[in-house]
Amino acid sequence: MIKKLMCDNRGAAFVFVIIIMVVLMILGKTALVLGNSERTFSTDSEKKMQAEYIARSGADITAQYFLVDSNSTISGVISGDLGKGSFQAAFEKPDAATILISSEGEVDQVKRMVALKLTKRTYYDVFTGIRQTSENQDEFDLTQLEIYHDADDMVNLEANLPSAEDILLSGAAESDDNIVRRVNDTPAEPVVVPDYSSFTQLSQVSYVGGVAVLSDPAYYIEDLSKVNNEYLTFDTGDVNGEMTMVVDSLDFGGSEGQVSITGGGVVHLYIRNSGTESTIDNPIYVNAGGGGTLFIYLEAGAILGFQSNADVTAYIYGPDATLEIQSDQTIIRGAMIGEIIDRGNPNGPHGVFYYVPLTDDIETNVNLGYTKREYYK
Repeated sequence: MIKKLMCDNRGAAFVFVIIIMVVLMILGKTALVLGNSERTFSTDSEKKMQAEYIARSGADITAQYFLVDSNSTISGVISGDLGKGSFQAAFEKPDAATILISSEGEVDQVKRMVALKLTKRTYYDVFTGIRQTSENQDEFDLTQLEIYHDADDMVNLEANLPSAEDILLSGAAESDDNIVRRVNDTPAEPVVVPDYSSFTQLSQVSYVGGVAVLSDPAYYIEDLSKVNNEYLTFDTGDVNGEMTMVVDSLDFGGSEGQVSITGGGVVHLYIRNSGTESTIDNPIYVNAGGGGTLFIYLEAGAILGFQSNADVTAYIYGPDATLEIQSDQTIIRGAMIGEIIDRGNPNGPHGVFYYVPLTDDIETNVNLGYTKREYYK
């Protein structure tokens, strides 16, 4: 009887061991399947992330063509290999001010799509304060330039520098919460002087009794100057409110007199790089009455100097040119962009800058390029 019980116990124990082994095998297989699934899921997620980054890079590569050259003639589809995958990007222009870029990234047949919208910069976007575009400066010294603005206006001071702290301000500007220092390394559209072969051609402006009035829609003037007691008027009343002017050199000086705009329109004044520095100096008022809007464009390499008691209301755009503000009596009202903004030496510009924001309804035929706006999926 005892032998029989021992045999039964051995049989039961054997069956129990078999059951335990089967359970362990099932658990092991389940763990292996779960581990493989988790690795597969993790790998798939990683590939999706890589594909999205590649898609974004493809969109950025395509966008760069238009950010550097807004008239780029690249083909409608761009593709290439990046990292462990590849991208294919396409763009369309639904209107004259917008570019839509769609980019698909792929890593081991895992695909992700992103889209990027570019819109044209307007004058309202660009002229927001003072910007220095040079890549070869250690700092942007504005310590000698007094900066003013109306109570609700925000003034942006921008430079292509490693840190916004490299933009040096006077004590008053340093403590002004409405004056903001920013790093800006976005390429600025170069100034392209319009074809002036069909413009009214003048070697100089002729003053009769100390007065000259320009009223044609477009002029090319070799030497645009004003000396003692002379009055120069840009009359935009009969040219659909817009006048364009190209000059080789500009010299507004002499005692008294002024340069003004009538008709409430817009004057585009292009200064070519003729190798001669253009100047505005002495007690001269240029558009100080605010009768119209004056844009001054400087061709690459040109220099515009503000000296003595110059008082100018204008929006100055010379991302590859030099602006020299040389006197503490100089007053500039509006906004300005230059490659170098100084006073002709390593020190910061003298004078007074009063920020006057543009209204957003200024429409012109000048191309200021695209700016990156937003991603969307």
